[in-house]
Amino acid sequence: MRFNRLHCWHWEASGSEARTTCWTFASRDDTQKLSHGVKCACRCGGRDHRAIDAALLADTIDMDADSQFKIYPISQLTIMYPVPDAIQRHGSKSYRAIANGSFLGGNMPTSPVMIAGSLKTVGCDLGKTAHRGCLAVLNTGEVVVGRMQFKGAPSGGEKGVESVIQSSFGKPVTGLMAGGALLIENGKHTVDLDSKKAQHFDQGGSGIGAGQMRTTNHVAVATRGGKAFLVIALKLSGEAIRAHLDGYDAAVMFDGGRQFWAHLPGWDLYVGPHPLGLAVN
Repeated sequence: MRFNRLHCWHWEASGSEARTTCWTFASRDDTQKLSHGVKCACRCGGRDHRAIDAALLADTIDMDADSQFKIYPISQLTIMYPVPDAIQRHGSKSYRAIANGSFLGGNMPTSPVMIAGSLKTVGCDLGKTAHRGCLAVLNTGEVVVGRMQFKGAPSGGEKGVESVIQSSFGKPVTGLMAGGALLIENGKHTVDLDSKKAQHFDQGGSGIGAGQMRTTNHVAVATRGGKAFLVIALKLSGEAIRAHLDGYDAAVMFDGGRQFWAHLPGWDLYVGPHPLGLAVN
């Protein structure tokens, strides 16, 4: 059974008309254009989608026979580094879901990693990754996705890096994982030029066509309406992931391929070691 993404128009509680992306059990041949006044074919039942977001997004969404797209709601996010080998391979009973993190240079994070308010590494290639995407955990527990604004490697070493991090999100930051591919920013797709010249994804190609964006297994984090979601994308490219997350406020894609691992309730996959982790409750 395939899922199709349809655009559903309906009246929200405020009385304003809104376009919402929703999922429906229907073959591609059954896809129909929906408009206001036509009964919604998805599982929203004509209700405000925001009230049932978590229930919908907790499902496994099978895009086709060869790829899977899993979206898992985040209530609490913990950044881990380094992740013990046993947890990489088998997961942890302490967390409901856990997956590998951001891009590496060799076996080192390319960008800053902060855990429990302490900077664990500034990364091995901050000059190149200074304007890539990141996720931050604020002191309120909120998870936000955005773009770092380092001007190369800040002066003052670790203190300079910490100063930039703490001034970037309007609230104190307790956790940070940077160096990711910012696919969606302020509700809009980032363009190829941005990925090449600002984010510097240029291995074996450039921008959305770079080697880091190739079709393989990837981990991402997306936000919408103040909520955050862990995304596990199997056999999908960065471009395809971005298309599937159309309608989200922001999305950052992290590493995968030969160093991919992830463990969700009732589902596990280990391909190879990766020392960075995102743990979800």
